[in-house]
Amino acid sequence: MKKLIFSFIVIAFLSVACEKWIDPDINIDPNNPSDVSMAQLLAPAEVNAAYVVGGEIARWDCAWMQQITGLQSQAADADIYILNEADVT
Repeated sequence: MKKLIFSFIVIAFLSVACEKWIDPDINIDPNNPSDVSMAQLLAPAEVNAAYVVGGEIARWDCAWMQQITGLQSQAADADIYILNEADVT
């Protein structure tokens, strides 16, 4: 029992003191920055707005107003007004 407690205490002390010998910048993810400039945020915001305005719902509306037609699969179903709940998200 003493060996178990001693081992636990040693592991606890070693896990707390790891910052000295492990690189402190190891947890910085270069692919997910925490600070982003406004210029870098503009393009994704515009793309998201364009998808919201002209995304799936706009595609179905165009098919129902006979502006586009479908030849195969989901687009053909839209052409004959077959709509499933999974088609529009």
